Amino acid sequence: MNYIAVVSFIVSGAALSGCATGQLPGNIYKGKYFHNFEASAFTPDGSDQPWCVNAEEMIKAREPGSKSGTAHAVVRGELSPEGKFCNLGGYKHILKVHEVIEVSNVRSAD
Repeated sequence: MNYIAVVSFIVSGAALSGCATGQLPGNIYKGKYFHNFEASAFTPDGSDQPWCVNAEEMIKAREPGSKSGTAHAVVRGELSPEGKFCNLGGYKHILKVHEVIEVSNVRSAD
């Protein structure tokens, strides 16, 4: 009986410890975000190689109603290992964005 109580306590403590920090996974990335009807890409500052980016969280970096455009963004996310991603494998990485921290220079290309 005590064994079950101890195990339950340990499991609930482990589950709650992840919530206590409030820190989302990943690293901070700064760069240019581009989107259109076919693709979304993020090119880190100082690089000319775009990464495929999940568009769901990045909607915060778009001009409302815009079908295509760009913005400078600071995001927290996880970068994939090198591979072939999105649009016929045209990107070497995909950036899974967990949080859009800052957005500036939002421009619509419509």
